[in-house]
Amino acid sequence: MPLRPLATFAASLAALAAGCAAKPEPYDALRSPNPALRRITADYTTLVERIHDRPGEIWHHNWTGNILPNTLGDRFGQKGLCHQWQEEVWLGIQPSLARERWAGVGIAANVGEYTEHHAVIIYNPEIIAREELLQRSNPQAGPRSGPPHTPKPPPRFPTPAWVLDPWHTGTPAVYSLDEWLVRGTAEWFSVELEILPPPPNPAPVVTPSPAQPAPPRPYP
Repeated sequence: MPLRPLATFAASLAALAAGCAAKPEPYDALRSPNPALRRITADYTTLVERIHDRPGEIWHHNWTGNILPNTLGDRFGQKGLCHQWQEEVWLGIQPSLARERWAGVGIAANVGEYTEHHAVIIYNPEIIAREELLQRSNPQAGPRSGPPHTPKPPPRFPTPAWVLDPWHTGTPAVYSLDEWLVRGTAEWFSVELEILPPPPNPAPVVTPSPAQPAPPRPYP
């Protein structure tokens, strides 16, 4: 929520009362039956831990993640805006996505409003296309798709996609996309995908070499 200090303080307090009232329920992805999701989540967990351990930086979450970085700023190493979390997660998770042949995309809610929020979606493109993510999870999603604080209808079938969003708790929380959109974020009245910039050094995709036949066994 990139607002300026004085206006931001009042806006962040309003967000505390409105946007932060409902939170999605995290998914225990480390125990998922999907092995690729478990491995990505393990890397994501390490990533968030390393972000918190950075010298000279203090990473906040939830409403303090809005107020303190906006009022104190980088002069005191205050971090925790949702787009800062999004950028760090997006860049840090790229090697994992490349290894598992998964894909990612940004998600933005309430763009231009004081409740604006950003996170990262991950998914297997062999199972679901990027264009299907919001169509399957939230048919009402889109600019001004409904009044604020209006719960969205649950999907008919679970959407195979997950949201990496440490902003709510400051922890490596993983949410099903359905949960993030439907149950925990009734205040979202505008939801859209956002294409995030590619990492400066894209992670190489490792392609296993085909197995070579064993050499003929010499006769004694």
